[in-house]
Formats: sequence, structure tokens, C-alpha cells
Amino acid sequence: LSILVIILESRHLHTPDEAEAHDIHDHHPILKELLSPDDKCWKTEPFQVVEPCDLCSAVMWFLGLKNVDSGRLRDKMKPRPDINNGRPADQFCSYDIGPASLQLFIEVGPSEIGDGAVSPQTLALFSALEFAACQGQFELHLVETSSGASNCVVPIRVEEHYHPTRYPSKADVPQMVRYCVLPAIYVEGKNICITGLCSVVRFLVKRAETRVDLLGYQGNCLSAPAEVSTWTAFCEIGLPGALEQLLKDFPTPNGTTQRQRPNVYLLPLELAKFEVHLHQPVRVHNIRKRMQTQLTKKSHKDGNVGDEKSSSGVVELVLDPGCSQITKAVFVERGCEKVLDSKSGQIIDAIQEFAQNQHIFAEGPDPLLSDVLLFPYFWLMRKLISDLLEIVPSTKSWFHRLQDELHLNEIVDRLVAGDPISTTVEEPSESSISIGTKKMVVPTDKKASSSGQTKNEESELKLMVIDGIDFILPPTKLVSLYKSDPSRQNPNAKIFTRQQDIDRIFNWFSEHANGDDLILRQPRHTLTDTIHESVSTPPPSRAENDGNSDKKSNKIDWSSLPHLVHPMGGMLPEKRLLKKCQQLENLASAVLDVVARERAEWSKNGQREAMTSTAFDFSQSSSHHTQSEGCHRDRQWPIIVDFCSGGGHLGILLAFLLPRAQIYLVENKEESLRRAFERVDKLGLSNVGFFQCNLDYFSGGFDIGVSLHACGVATDLVLKACLDNQAHFVCCPCCYGSVQENHILTYPKSLAFQEMSWNFRDYLVLGHTADQTHVNHEKTLQGFRAMDIVDSDRALEAIERGYQVQLTTLWPPSCTPKNNLLVGTWKPAETNQRGILNE
Repeated sequence: LSILVIILESRHLHTPDEAEAHDIHDHHPILKELLSPDDKCWKTEPFQVVEPCDLCSAVMWFLGLKNVDSGRLRDKMKPRPDINNGRPADQFCSYDIGPASLQLFIEVGPSEIGDGAVSPQTLALFSALEFAACQGQFELHLVETSSGASNCVVPIRVEEHYHPTRYPSKADVPQMVRYCVLPAIYVEGKNICITGLCSVVRFLVKRAETRVDLLGYQGNCLSAPAEVSTWTAFCEIGLPGALEQLLKDFPTPNGTTQRQRPNVYLLPLELAKFEVHLHQPVRVHNIRKRMQTQLTKKSHKDGNVGDEKSSSGVVELVLDPGCSQITKAVFVERGCEKVLDSKSGQIIDAIQEFAQNQHIFAEGPDPLLSDVLLFPYFWLMRKLISDLLEIVPSTKSWFHRLQDELHLNEIVDRLVAGDPISTTVEEPSESSISIGTKKMVVPTDKKASSSGQTKNEESELKLMVIDGIDFILPPTKLVSLYKSDPSRQNPNAKIFTRQQDIDRIFNWFSEHANGDDLILRQPRHTLTDTIHESVSTPPPSRAENDGNSDKKSNKIDWSSLPHLVHPMGGMLPEKRLLKKCQQLENLASAVLDVVARERAEWSKNGQREAMTSTAFDFSQSSSHHTQSEGCHRDRQWPIIVDFCSGGGHLGILLAFLLPRAQIYLVENKEESLRRAFERVDKLGLSNVGFFQCNLDYFSGGFDIGVSLHACGVATDLVLKACLDNQAHFVCCPCCYGSVQENHILTYPKSLAFQEMSWNFRDYLVLGHTADQTHVNHEKTLQGFRAMDIVDSDRALEAIERGYQVQLTTLWPPSCTPKNNLLVGTWKPAETNQRGILNE
């Protein structure tokens, strides 16, 4: 058998040397003809052709990889699976669209020096682009804003390197750029916008390919949205807000602040949080390998190191302070992760100690994108208060390390024109600076206690006196800025599904809600009915669903639609097709019903033309699509935004069924949006636009907002956007236990629920209970009840703001455990809450 295996391997596999000798670039006619030797992509790596050559599609720009040809033909390739070449197997070569296709829009204010004044966030953006050598990847457009309309306070120089185009106001920029918060990247002719500081920087750095290492392990640095990531929220919102507060409290050269110089000043809490964060052990992938690597790079200093392991796994040694990390690494390599310091007599966790000492940059031992973005904020703070960093020594060490090793100060100095902000506090002598600390017990407030944080956690308050001003660094929790830090919460407080807590909350709600009068729905099916529906559902089929002709099922004839409109075209696993189709049918039917009723009302009032009889005929939908319609909105049809669109299953279906409506897909994940873009491009749909951003960075007006299983807090962000725009909404919530308060949202949502004096922890218990809706489980009914209570809170908020709201169930209910559906229509004349409730 061994001989047979060797023979088969020799016949079917090639070694890396053989692969290099038979380079695919030398044998492939297209590559050999169009590529010069310097242009060969991954020359020594073996590839297999997945698809033959065909005309390049517009989707190729979005992949951002290396050139294959002159831009006309391309082969879809991937690395050979039998040889490990270190590259992801799902990437393939593509052509580059050139710098003229990407347009970067930023806001600038008036300034007497430089090329205009920008916000500190924009300064951080340019610092990162300069450091990663992203010049030449985009066209720069400066959108002028009036004085005082924004926080543009830093004069900047960009004309020499970027030769920007200026717009007198945001009303003059392309329509999609007007729909998002700047800075934003607009891909001309592709209907794609990327907005948000972190998303913009990540996209350009990834595309430039010069410093991809800044994106960190698996390219995940700052990839999570600020609404769910405490670290992204700190970098994108928290620290910029702290700087903005300092700018308000101290005079600027333009005289925008008239406050007198304070005698006592409480520094922003974010400074204390970052200082504490740098003291926490780092999260390092494969930390043992990193320790061993450092061991080979440094010379081992003299020390009395024992060679024998004791039976307890503890080794006695004399630790030299100058080489303690290396010594500990030796024992980790030998399988001993704990060492005994013979001087102190204490057992030391070598890995923990190594992780503690490796927190030299913001996220660990390596400089990442977050370091580059945070540096300009502290640079501006030092310009404002020269010795500010004296009170935060770890932050000071981090700041000087970025100056010495990365030379970020040279980049910022080159970008900033003149003295950006006045130094309120004069350069003091050493005798005028005094720093003191005081240990104190900080009582946990009610809100922190309700969210499960530990009480009476000891923190450190620091006082620094500079030139007669008492600067106070407030105490903070001794935790890192990572959401996953286990010390952020008491482990016992994470148990939200104790039955006694659930019963207590249900009883309390019934007493305060007058016998559940605030639940806006009829009683659900019994548990037996729910289980029966689930087990009686026929197996999935692409062409058609089950044979049930129930009027509630809202059938769509999937066989009449193109393959790429079907979820199967979005690479959905076959076992999920039936239920996904049922979910899409429910939401699409609700949207079509809202559009039909609104257009009928428009026609009745003489404000819009009558709706054609085939507008919503599923079998006739394909006849409405023409490439000549363009992407501009037909004002006789609505703008529909699919929030948290994922791969675009719902948005693409709506775009096909409503070809004259404008559909926008809003999604934070680049990979998901890329798949949706590829489907839309192949379908030739011209009424779809794409926004890669967080929900709160989409600022455009729209008529209908939809979301299918937007996770946790995302559903509430969708509803907030709809209410703020007085737009209709069709939402199917999900992950009720993931709701969390942030810089935008608080809970409960409605005034009716707020008057009941909810405790946020009880609200979380209710959310986690709502996630226990598994089929054939004794807790299913109480899970459905919790879902109804949470969604009633959401519905009541909309009702209080003039909406008509229906809380109903997807059909069949077995299509998903999270089967609640909220349908809200804006009716400004009907504001009587009790009348709407009765209806």
C-alpha cells in the first residue's frame, strides 16, 4: 500500500521545484502574450484555472488584487490546493482600474493658512494614507463647509501632493456621496460608496498592498463596527470626542472659545481608559511561537537556570532582571509555563508575564492601523497642553515609540500647516510640575451595576499640577478596551436565563402593563401547533416551495426568476434554501404591499400617476429591466434601503421586482457586499447602489427601510433611521440577547416602557429569553412571549411618533425561530395612540 501511494503521488502531484520549472505563466497563451516578466503575479506559485477567459466584468475592480492583463481578458485562478503557498485559496487575479476610478471626498473649512482646515479625524485619515503610501490610489475632492458648521480646526497642506478638486458645498457632489457621512470613497460609474473613517482607511490600505501588515492578524484590525466593538468605538468616536472636548475648553487661535483659563480641570476619561488599556496583557496569536522567535533573535544572558523539571511543573531559577523574558521563554519552550523566582519566592506565569511586557503598541507587540490613527489625536493634545502625557506614563512611552520607530511625527508635521492650535499652558519648568496619585474606592453607579459590572473596583486617581492648573485624571475600571476582556463583567452576571429571574420579570411586566395590554399582537400558536408546522414542512426545492395554497404564504414563483435572483445564486447552502425563500417572500410581499398602497394613494390624490397593472406581477417582472434606465431615482417610485443587507438576497429580489424603484444595500462587511455586487453586475440591474459602512454613517433620505435578521442592536439602529426619516419600515429582528446601549441608543425604547422604570439588566434577561425559541423545547413559548414584549417596545416607540404598526408573524412560522415581523407605515395625521392600538 505504501508503494502504491508513492506511485499515485508521483503521478498526480508536483513538488514546488517542478511547479517552478513548469510555470503556468509560460504555458498559458493569454498570460504569456500580455504579461511582461515584471508583471507576472505570483510567478513561482502553481495555479489551476477555474474558469476560462471571458470579458472582464465590472466586479473585478472590487477585488483589489494584482494585474493579470491589460484590462480586457482575465482568467479566474486559485492556488493549487495540494501545495501550501501561504495565500488564501479564494483570491484570484484581476485587473486594476487605475487611480481615476476612486474618488475620496473630505470636508474642509476655511483657514487663513494651508489649503483649508480639516477635522482631527481627517488628519488621522491622511496620516494613515501617507504612512501606508496610498498616494496615487485615488482622486481627492475637497467639499467646503461654512465656518462653525463642523469641527474643522486643523489647517492642512494637501495641494502639492494630491492636486484636489474643490466643491463649494455638499449639494454639488454626486448623489450617493450626499447620502453618507464624509470622509467617503466613491467609485465612479459603479454606484458604490465606502464611508466611515475605519472603513475608508482599511479599504485604501488593503488596495495599496504596501502595508497590509497594518491590518493585523487575518486583516481584522478595526473591522468591527463601533456599535458592537468597544475598541473601534474608542478609536473612531471616544478619543476624537475627548480631543473635541479639550478644544472646546481651551482657546484656539481663531478665538472660537472665550472661556477663561481654569484652575482645576478634569481630563477626559478616555485618557485614563487608554492608559489602563496599555497595562493589560495583550491578546497575541500563537504567543508561544512568538516567545521562541524572540529567543532566537536575542543573545541569552548569563544566569543560573535549572535544567530539570520538578514533578510539580515548577522550575527554580534566579531571574536576571535584564533577561527575564528570554529566560522564561526557555522554560516555555521546554514545556514549563510557570517559573519560580527564587528571589521573591513567587511562582510567575511566564506567558502572562510575557504578554504583559509585550503591550508596547496599542494592540500588542506590533504596530497596527489603530496606532497610526490614534497618534494624531495625542499629537494635537500635546500641542494644546505640552506636558499632558506626563500624567499617563504608559501612553507617553507608546507615543515616543511611534515617533522613534515609525516616525509618525514627521508625517503629521508635514501635513499640518503652521501651528494648528494654541498652547494654552506655557512650557513649564520641571519645578512647576508635580504629579500625585491617590487610591480610592469608586462606587459603581446604578447603570454599571445593572449591566453586570463588579462593584467597588479599586481605581487610581491622579493629580498633575502644571503652571498653577490642577489637571485631574479620573479613575476608571481596570480593564482593557476589548469587549471580550473577561474582567469587564462579573462572570456570574452573564447568566441571564435563570428561570426565577424570567418568572419574576414576566410577573412584574404583567402587573405594570395591565395584564399584557402593551403586547401588540394576538396570542401565538400553541407549542403543539408550532412543532406540527415544523415537522410537516416538505423538503426544500429550488423551483417551488410547498404545495400549501394558504393565502398567508405570499408565494413568489421562484422558477420564473433568474438564477442569480434566487438565494441559490448567492451561494446559499441547499439545506437553507426553502426557509430563506419563505423569509424573503414574507418581507418582499410586505414591501410590495406598502408600495402598492402608497402609489394607489398618490394616484387617488392626483399627485402621482396610476400604477400599471403589471407592476407587481412576478411573472412579468423581467420585462421591466433595461440598462438605459440608469441609477437615478424615478420620483414616482420609492427609495428602498436594505440595511444589514449581507449578501443582498432581499435587496436584489426587491430590485428585480421593482425595477423603477431605487434600491440601496447598506452593509459593513466587505466580503458580503462584494458577493452582492457580483450578482447585481451579472444581472445587469441598474437600480442598485452599494454603501459599505456602519448604519449610522448612511445619512441619506429614503422612503422604505427593510432589514432581515439584523442582529441585536442593528435592528434598533434601522428603526431609528426609519423614524428619523419618517420612512416606512419592514423589519424582522434577530438576536434579541445582543442588544446593548451605546453612544446612539438606550433601552427601553418607548415612553410607555420607560414609564415602567425598567432595569437594563432585566431588559437583557428578557432579550436572552427571547433567544430561547428552539423547536420542540419546553421554553419555546416563554421565548416567543419575550420576543413579543421586546418588539412591542419597538413598535410603541414608532406609534408614539405617528406610525401605524403591525406586529405579526412570518408564514409559515417554522421558516425561522426569529419569526416576528414589524411593519410600520408613516401616517402623520393619525397620531391617536389608543385608536391605532385598537386597530
